[in-house]
Amino acid sequence: MRVRVIIGAILGVAACVFIFTRHDWDEVWQAITLLGWGLAVIILWRFASLIVAGAAWRLLFRPGFRPNFGIAVVARWICESVNGLLPVAQVGGELARARLLFHALKREGKPTSGMDAAATVIVDMTLALLAQVLFALPGLWHLWQLNETAIARVVGGVVVSVLPLVLLVAAQHQGAIKGGTALAARFGLARLVADENQAHPLWARLAALYRRTPLAASVTLAHIVAWTLRAGETYIALRMMGQDIGLLDAIMIEGLLSAARTLGFLLPAGLGVQEGALLLLCGWAGVPGHVALALALVKRARELGVCLPGLAAWAVLERPKARRHHQVR
Repeated sequence: MRVRVIIGAILGVAACVFIFTRHDWDEVWQAITLLGWGLAVIILWRFASLIVAGAAWRLLFRPGFRPNFGIAVVARWICESVNGLLPVAQVGGELARARLLFHALKREGKPTSGMDAAATVIVDMTLALLAQVLFALPGLWHLWQLNETAIARVVGGVVVSVLPLVLLVAAQHQGAIKGGTALAARFGLARLVADENQAHPLWARLAALYRRTPLAASVTLAHIVAWTLRAGETYIALRMMGQDIGLLDAIMIEGLLSAARTLGFLLPAGLGVQEGALLLLCGWAGVPGHVALALALVKRARELGVCLPGLAAWAVLERPKARRHHQVR
């Protein structure tokens, strides 16, 4: 893991250096200064999508055993913070939110099994990726309208959008064949399920959730709303930097950017992947390169503004459990 992180960080930093040294830094900085205090708006705007995403995840718990709305949103925020800033290959945050909800439900007198907590996380991840694919479709259609001869771009966008979902579904199928425990370990959730009675394995819980079609549809729809709010972040930033783009442009950029970052999970914080993808996608929408790189820096600043407090909140919430564990020993 350490070797992978070091190699990924070196490659990511090298890619960023290569990209930025090929553009005029003064122009990039001038575009950023146009944003001004708008950065605070963008940071706050991110929490709107986190609230919706947290509400969507909460629906997957059985009525009467659903966690408090506030802790569900906080856990979703911490999940994004861990995945966004720590070298955990986009799965450490899922372990963090599963643990937080597992212990929060115990405190609320609504105890749930670790297996159930793991199942809700995995199903939520899957439906969020399905929503991402559906969300990207209008953007891909818009890309086709911008240049009907750019069939390679559209096909590439479809592949980038669909591939993460296909890989996640395939992993669940393999986990079902092996009784579910392999899947839990793959997503960093083995600690929650390793000591449980395997009479009702993880794959059975996953299947039960997927069979609740109205519930799955509601969660997917909520995640589409969350993705749309994320596109609003790109729209607001580019508008503030003087770019005349439409909402479909922002949807195309945000949808394919998120898919690219998911595929680039081996690089810590998507270093280089995000910058390169934004340069390419913004170019397709007619946004100059220096503005695209300014947007990349704005998104990095937003990550720090949202994720650093999230990591601090995670440390505070985990500390009492660590202290109790030490006292028991």
